[in-house]
Amino acid sequence: MPLHAIDVTPSAYAYPLLIKQLLHSARATAGEQEVVYRDQSRYSYRQFFERISRLANALSGLDVGPGSTVAVMDWDSHRYLEAFFAVPMMGAVLQTVNVRLSPEQILYTLNHAKADIVAVNVEFIPILAIIKDQLETVKKFILITDDGSTMSSFKVPYAGEYEAPLAAAPASYDFLISTKTPAPPPTPPAPPVCRRASISATANSCCTRWAWRRRLAPQPGREDCIATTSICRSRRCSTYTPGACRMSPPCSG
Repeated sequence: MPLHAIDVTPSAYAYPLLIKQLLHSARATAGEQEVVYRDQSRYSYRQFFERISRLANALSGLDVGPGSTVAVMDWDSHRYLEAFFAVPMMGAVLQTVNVRLSPEQILYTLNHAKADIVAVNVEFIPILAIIKDQLETVKKFILITDDGSTMSSFKVPYAGEYEAPLAAAPASYDFLISTKTPAPPPTPPAPPVCRRASISATANSCCTRWAWRRRLAPQPGREDCIATTSICRSRRCSTYTPGACRMSPPCSG
């Protein structure tokens, strides 16, 4: 049968494939099932939907909207789950920060993603203390703690502890109905670190050396540490590991 002869079933309808539709079934059929985080938190799916609405309202109060980027530095907690739904359902972009990177690499990813808001677990405050003065786009920080405590010594634009703005926010939010929301930026590769190392080599063997070269299509201030192969005239060679250190001066020595 030719395709043009197939009639559309009258009962069919256009159902938008949005992330918020994933919650409909859980809320309708398993509303009392629980989301559990360690021994710290326990609540139902219905309460979960209320919490993501509260989170969306709290973020809206911090000028987060379609196209904004919200970064999260937390363990795999219920707060991460709430952000996974609330942020993209607002049309904003969620940046999941890899907390196991070095401070310099975390700074690179935050600036690359142009994060507007950073929700940060209290355990990672020492990292932000190192890089906060070099953040280019971050406007506010939200502190995350398991006991609701605050840190007055955290000298940054501070929007309060995570639970406080949620408690004060409305429990309903008019999430987007359009599928035309911005796609998250690709996760940037962490900038590699140039480390000096000595390697043993037999005379006249090939050694890989690393030297700074400008790209073929130059970009202002962008250079890469690229490999060059040369003949080792001695029994020991000085070399560098691959990569460009954009956070520090070029390789030398």
